[in-house]
Amino acid sequence: MSRVPSIKKQAFALDIPKISICGYRNSGKTTLILRLIEKLSDQFQVGYGKFSHHSPLVFDQPGKDSFGAAEKGAFLTWLDDQKHYQKIHSQAPSEKIRNLELQDCDFLIVEGGKTLSYPKIVFCPPEGKSEIKVEDPVVAWITQNLSQTEESQTEEKIYQRDQIGKISQELIKHLRQDLFSHVPLYGLLLCGGKSQRMGRDKSQLNYHGKPQWEHAYGLLSSVCERTFLSCPEEQTKKRDKPEIFDSFLNFGPFGGLLSAQMSYPEAAWLVLACDLPYVNEKTLFKLKENRDPLKFATVFSHSDQTLEPLCTIYEPKSRFALCQALAEGNSSLRRVLQEKNNQIIYSKEKKILLNVNDFLAYEKTKAEIESKERK
Repeated sequence: MSRVPSIKKQAFALDIPKISICGYRNSGKTTLILRLIEKLSDQFQVGYGKFSHHSPLVFDQPGKDSFGAAEKGAFLTWLDDQKHYQKIHSQAPSEKIRNLELQDCDFLIVEGGKTLSYPKIVFCPPEGKSEIKVEDPVVAWITQNLSQTEESQTEEKIYQRDQIGKISQELIKHLRQDLFSHVPLYGLLLCGGKSQRMGRDKSQLNYHGKPQWEHAYGLLSSVCERTFLSCPEEQTKKRDKPEIFDSFLNFGPFGGLLSAQMSYPEAAWLVLACDLPYVNEKTLFKLKENRDPLKFATVFSHSDQTLEPLCTIYEPKSRFALCQALAEGNSSLRRVLQEKNNQIIYSKEKKILLNVNDFLAYEKTKAEIESKERK
């Protein structure tokens, strides 16, 4: 199966969530933003941006080497002092390029941008001034007038500027809800591979009274909007289920996930391997219930702190990092995950993520599962 997604869906998948803080000059926007960043940075990788009405902006000083390079026509200049890195484009890059450069941010807090379509937190006008005109949606209003928060009878959220905890909760709640409403969760069952140690097709093994692919497909279908089988085209078994054939060949699970993301870039993918026979519906529901769409992925951690890449939800933005890793010669999902900001789940069940790779282990696991299911 092949599918060419629309440019719009491709672009949405790379879009970084943004929220803007708007208000009159000297209303306290920057103070609020700095306190929000301080509050949220323990849990998230927060980006900061600012729209300025002062043009042209001066990023460098005459007489400096970088200024001279830009003046002579350098497309971009960069400065590096071993602790900080700054890049300056000679022309403002497109929205698409900006989003690519922001991929390591979980979201972006923007100062200003009242006419843009980002969700907004807006400062109430000071006495004697009219309400600032902004494009919807407005997530919350900020006031320094205590009576406004106490007397408000509307559904609008109104907070004092120093209520950082409540404001940050409202901000995160809105961004998550927006992503949940726009980003579907699809399932991807990895059925390919050579199964050299097992000596037979692992997807056809019977642990639960039916082929493992059929059992696992049912598990994924119980928690995902749509579910697909993943394998190289030459390994298809014509199972009468939706399939996504590998378009990135000979890269194993890494190639299977990238192929699915290229076909449906707007979706988050719950990836499950066929050789995890102890995974059950409870496991996948726990993964789904703990999903944080603002993070790179939602992933289980083993007891030794290594992450399990083959029972994981990958958000749409992970596609860019995976493509970049592949270009650098890295086709290990675990290695990519270890470098990213993830929602991590710790499982108390020791065997739930046990990988079964050889026939002796299969026979032992099958007998144990059958004994447990008979009870």
